[in-house]
Amino acid sequence: MTTYSQKYSLVTFLEDVKEGVEFHYSNWPLHVSIVDTFACDKIDELIRAIDALVSTTNSFQTEVGEDAYFGPDKQVRVKLIAMNEALISIHKEVVKILETIGAIFNDPQYVGDGYKAHTTVHSDTSVKTGDEIYIRKISLVDMFHNSDYQQRKVLKNIHFLPIKIAQHPWHFRVRASPPA
Repeated sequence: MTTYSQKYSLVTFLEDVKEGVEFHYSNWPLHVSIVDTFACDKIDELIRAIDALVSTTNSFQTEVGEDAYFGPDKQVRVKLIAMNEALISIHKEVVKILETIGAIFNDPQYVGDGYKAHTTVHSDTSVKTGDEIYIRKISLVDMFHNSDYQQRKVLKNIHFLPIKIAQHPWHFRVRASPPA
């Protein structure tokens, strides 16, 4: 029998997802993981440290790249996200915070140099190669809400400083096709 325990994840949603929203693991809103699943018993300290980091950091943008396939059997279709300096820096800084407070990563091979930013392709909503993605906030997600391994809940949205380009109401923008 599998035993589950309290876990969290840090993501940036590409849709407007409010604090308190609950969802089934099979119905994740469109997102990019900043740091995948981890265990941590110092959540208040984590929130304060991430808030201190992102409240002094500008929002930024990156771009959707090509398709890739993840998973043990390469069965999960994803879109890779351009690993620009800002995204790499935020990932590394958040990992440093997590390590400092004693977090344990489910899959440490995908942390640091193993991090590949991506978004899972869903049949009903997705992004396209070349779309611009605006990173405006980091969201802390409870991965074991109400002691149910299938349920998720957005615990906290922590906002970056706004920048002019990131003032659109959406979190990604489809790049116009070039003229024919």
